[in-house]
Amino acid sequence: MLGHRPTTAPGAKAALDAIDNAAFDVLLTDVRLPDISGIELAGRIAKVHKGISVIFASGDTIQDNNAGDFPWQSLRKPYTVDQLEAALRKTRQDDA
Repeated sequence: MLGHRPTTAPGAKAALDAIDNAAFDVLLTDVRLPDISGIELAGRIAKVHKGISVIFASGDTIQDNNAGDFPWQSLRKPYTVDQLEAALRKTRQDDA
């Protein structure tokens, strides 16, 4: 989709397991997950995978001081494919 090969995970534990077994460029996560918060998930992943881009897709507003000290952006739900594409494009520009 949009030049990416997405991998789904039913929760943070599964996402952590997946990222330990494969390389990822982008983490797209909600803030509210069943096992830990998406912000905590992103923080754990960003510590180990320094180059990963983080996009929070949530109905909740994310304050700058609520997220960790890693680069991130947010998409407010509901979002369009065009908004998702723009966020993904921005991650590529930030990596360049």
